[in-house]
Amino acid sequence: VFNSNEKETCEVTFYVDDKLPVSVHLTGISIENKTKCLLTVVDISQVKELTELNQIPLFSLPYPAMYIRRKDRVVLAANKIAVDLGVVVGEHCWRGFMKTNFISEKDRVILEKYPDNVPAELNIRCSFCLGDQCYTKAFEQNIPEIHAFGQIWNIYWVKMSEEVFLHYAVNITERKLAELALQESNERFQLLFNKIPLGYQSLDIDGNFIEVNYKWLEMLGYKREEVIGKWFGDFLSPAYQDGFRERFPTFKAQGHIHSEFEMVHKNGNKLYITFDGEIGYNLKGEFRQTHCILQDITERKQAEEALRESEEKLRITHLYERSLIEASL
Repeated sequence: VFNSNEKETCEVTFYVDDKLPVSVHLTGISIENKTKCLLTVVDISQVKELTELNQIPLFSLPYPAMYIRRKDRVVLAANKIAVDLGVVVGEHCWRGFMKTNFISEKDRVILEKYPDNVPAELNIRCSFCLGDQCYTKAFEQNIPEIHAFGQIWNIYWVKMSEEVFLHYAVNITERKLAELALQESNERFQLLFNKIPLGYQSLDIDGNFIEVNYKWLEMLGYKREEVIGKWFGDFLSPAYQDGFRERFPTFKAQGHIHSEFEMVHKNGNKLYITFDGEIGYNLKGEFRQTHCILQDITERKQAEEALRESEEKLRITHLYERSLIEASL
């Protein structure tokens, strides 16, 4: 500097104990007839960190994303989506973005003592933060569901360098609400499914049980684990098993069926069952499963058989009486 009439510049990196290195930009110029030197020092650690990092992951993500310095949780860079959500580059991520909503009570006490500049060694961070685990465990950490600001987020931390990690959040609110609506719909269906006074069964493409309701189990005397995965024909009277083998392909081809089978109760009794079925298809129009409603008509069948037998007896009696009358003439 004293040998030059112009200002001189250089970059210097300081290493203090086991702390992260600090890079500074020095500018010097001689003054007062070269008897003194005016020296300015600018901390460029953040700039150097960003220069050495690949910026593509940050700005190509379609989610709020930021680069965070591990030692003090200061945001070094953020994409527009993150900035629009309140991220402030140069601020602590837990302050600018999270509004201190997720720090512990212990850290809140520290904030009261250091409202503006919090010493890095105090390690303030969000209570759920996994940034440090990027360095001690797998380089990518994830919490699949966090509720914040009235939204639901799938959050990631990814180690980018020894000093910086990438932090981004995927808004999964719509998906979660859709899953909740589907769950509620399924619960309503299950409630109806198990309260209807008729038996219900569903078979796969091979004729094996996928589902039955309580009425089906009550009607035939089985437990659910004795049925699911079994072939439907195993619950038919032997004389009806070949009929099922013949009709099931027709049912799948036509998409609907009305039929009767003789089924076997767990206690060995024979039951006459009517079936009304439809085929369920997937989005590609391919077979997914059957949906069948069953009704026990055993008593009706027995009544019809008793009526036929009674009518036959009456017919024979009538013929006999008529023959006696004709013989006496």
